Amino acid sequence: AGIDRAYVGRVERGSENVTVDTLAAIARALAVPVADLFVAPDPGAERPAPLKAGRKPVR
Repeated sequence: AGIDRAYVGRVERGSENVTVDTLAAIARALAVPVADLFVAPDPGAERPAPLKAGRKPVR
C-alpha cells in the first residue's frame, strides 16, 4: 500500500486517524472494498494469528 508500517501500527492501536485516501490505499492493497474494513468480526470468531516480528529482507 506504500504506507509506513509504524503508521499502520498506530492506526491499529487507535492512536492515529486515517484519511479516506489512506483507507482506499489499504483496501486496494488487500483487494477488498473499503466498506470491508469496517465490518466487525462475528462474536466468538477465532482471532487471526499474529504476524512474525521484524522487517522483510530488502530485495
